[in-house]
Amino acid sequence: MRVRQIKNMLATLMLSQGVPMLVAGDECRRTQRGNNNAYCQDNELTWFDWELARKNADFTEFVRKAIALTRTYPVLQMRQFMVGKGESAGAGEPEIVWYGPDLDSPHWGDPEARLLCYQLATPLFFIWNTGHLPAQVRLPELRAHRRWRRIVDTGLPAGEDFAESGREVELKEQGRYQTGPRTTVILVGR
Repeated sequence: MRVRQIKNMLATLMLSQGVPMLVAGDECRRTQRGNNNAYCQDNELTWFDWELARKNADFTEFVRKAIALTRTYPVLQMRQFMVGKGESAGAGEPEIVWYGPDLDSPHWGDPEARLLCYQLATPLFFIWNTGHLPAQVRLPELRAHRRWRRIVDTGLPAGEDFAESGREVELKEQGRYQTGPRTTVILVGR
């Protein structure tokens, strides 16, 4: 579960608007034991342990794919705040649409709500399940001949959790997605 949570936090950082701030070594789970002011340390706290790169190669690969994903979809590189309808959405469609698990409005006022979905400029659908239970999520209908394909599911084992561009996994059931607990899911409709 710990690695999954690290992947969830990295996905949140990499897919947020703005410049992601990574410290050298974040890509291989180097922590400096939480010390964010270690510039004046010259000891094992700040020394780079190259063994981490080998030991956490699957996580480094996850980071590499996350960076590649942001370069593949221009909507993930927006240089301005989303304000409604914009060029990134094309043809007057909203840049972002927020959903609850049944494609209803998000439960903004519910302090116990642990699941949020949104769709960015039509092709990308995000599911953030921060709860400790799996969840069933309804998916928006796609235009003719398009199918939902999974790019990311942090609940899957390393190697299956992040598909390379062009190798996204087509969903068998197009109307719903079953997320695991504490999971980030990204789907693309194409």
